[in-house]
Amino acid sequence: MAEKEKSVVKKKGITIGIGVAVLLLLLISYFIVKNNVKEESEQEEEQAEEIVSIDQEEITSISFTIDESEYTFDKGEGGWTNKEDPDFPVNTDKMGEITDVLSAVSTTRTLKDVDNLEEYGLTDPLNRIIVETSDGNKKTLEFGSLNEVTSEYYMTVDKDESTVYLVEESVYTPFTGDLYDYASGNTYPSISSDSITEVQVEKTESPYMLKEEEEVTSGWVTGAIGNEELQTADSGTVSTLLASVSGLAYQDFVNYNCEDMSAYGLDHPNAVITITYEEETSGEDEDSRETKQVVLKVGSQDENKNYYVSLNDSQEIYTMTGTSLSEIINKKPVELYDLTVAYAAESQLSKIDVTEEGDMVFELKLKKEENEESEEETVEEYEYYYNDRQLDKDLSDTFYNALTSLTGEKILEEGYTPSEAAEFTVSYTFTDNSTLTVSFYPYDENYYAGISSSGKVYLVNKMSYKDVKEAFDNLIES
Repeated sequence: MAEKEKSVVKKKGITIGIGVAVLLLLLISYFIVKNNVKEESEQEEEQAEEIVSIDQEEITSISFTIDESEYTFDKGEGGWTNKEDPDFPVNTDKMGEITDVLSAVSTTRTLKDVDNLEEYGLTDPLNRIIVETSDGNKKTLEFGSLNEVTSEYYMTVDKDESTVYLVEESVYTPFTGDLYDYASGNTYPSISSDSITEVQVEKTESPYMLKEEEEVTSGWVTGAIGNEELQTADSGTVSTLLASVSGLAYQDFVNYNCEDMSAYGLDHPNAVITITYEEETSGEDEDSRETKQVVLKVGSQDENKNYYVSLNDSQEIYTMTGTSLSEIINKKPVELYDLTVAYAAESQLSKIDVTEEGDMVFELKLKKEENEESEEETVEEYEYYYNDRQLDKDLSDTFYNALTSLTGEKILEEGYTPSEAAEFTVSYTFTDNSTLTVSFYPYDENYYAGISSSGKVYLVNKMSYKDVKEAFDNLIES
């Protein structure tokens, strides 16, 4: 029994000893790990050191490669100039971005005792930046390949081939792009849609104009350039087009002094857009509006389907997106026409003649009635008469509204020659004795052709046509 107890005590002692040993190992491991973390942290701090620091005010010259050619930008009393082209409009903000980067370049990791620069893309650098300062010193930065894992670039300083630094992508980015990323161009004029009074689009096929006109319902007329018979324009289409015109903006700056317009298709433009607009000016007495005009020439397209453009007589070339310009230059006059088939204000009408199946005529006469809403206000209303009998007011209004709001889905440019008599014809006689007639013919299973005496042929949805016909039948049956 005593031996058994001694054995148990012995086992417990061994267990305790093992536990103590394990605990000691854990404590030792903890301190080792903690110490390593501390060392790594201190190492990271050391690695994130500043390796280049150049006073921005002392920089006098920066050279680097653009489009495989070396360019030098010099800073003088008048600002920055392009040494290779002194007239080049250098972008001061862009150069400020570069000098700001050069004022403090830090590395995220330093590789020492490097013996193979090719491994880091530094035997044939992506770019070499040479910075000169007013004290005559030079600083050279060479950028190698991109580390795909960290998205950082390898870089050497002053041709020290034994030390390679990893720097953030933001250090390299200001030195990328093409020459005109370092140019300062003009901005396209800001023209609000409600200030535009006229738009002309000259082109080989279907040139058109859009002009403000207070006398028509939409406020705009349109047609082919040179055609005196302008048509009422559709208000919705006009709003969309004017929004496209006012939304135009330059995309890229391409050439500050073009000597060969044919290189951009601007010697014979695809289109010339003339925009007339009014701009508010403040005078001594009161605010006034000044009429202004811009002429935008649209040339050929680049590989990205953007158009080359020039403004007025400027030699500067820019691009505009194909999407924004296509909305304007691909339009046809017919696409701008008002699609209202037979609108007329009641105040303009003296009568409406309706012919069904070619031989039955209904003459609806309009008479103006004045109702006094109050002592100060008089409301004009119109009553409809057939055979000198006054017709139901509600049914008359329903027919008038259905007829005058009827719209086509499009205008048939190729016209239409009916093979049978008109199913339904409406003829307006206006108070000035002028007339307008629209005849409706079955076109296909979904549409009617509405042929107007104005010369236009509207494609009208069958259901919309039937709404007008039903409103008329209800009126006559009453």
